[in-house]
Amino acid sequence: RYARWIDTAAIGELAPHTDEVNDQQITAANVVVLYANHQPTDIVEDLHSGGYCGYEIQLWNTGPAKLFRDGLAYDLTWVRTQRKDLIRLVGADGIVFPFKPGNTWFEVINLGSPNTLANGVFTARFKGLPQTLYCPLPPTATPTPTATVTP
Repeated sequence: RYARWIDTAAIGELAPHTDEVNDQQITAANVVVLYANHQPTDIVEDLHSGGYCGYEIQLWNTGPAKLFRDGLAYDLTWVRTQRKDLIRLVGADGIVFPFKPGNTWFEVINLGSPNTLANGVFTARFKGLPQTLYCPLPPTATPTPTATVTP
């Protein structure tokens, strides 16, 4: 099984990512990393921290993927030709690659995000275009109605 870790307030320090219900570290039999283009949008998602906007994660057509299972890493391709399709992982031969029975954790990272696999540890850092460059100014307060209409 693979254990999930998250960043802490101290740069470079990790802590176990735990389940809020049972306080156990999150683990998975399979870990899939999907590499997909992240396009900044003008949809404001966070007004509390400076007006950051979201990303459109372009999970259609194909892209690179990694599957971690049974202590091994496999370089694969994810495929999703139509919006209604499920994402499939295929090998170089085009055949769907099987998962190990059990749960699966999917992690989606940007195509340009730095990532490493060293000494059995896979690390990825999100790297996208700066959100604030594309994000509109925070919306103004809703105006107070100046008149009412009665039926």
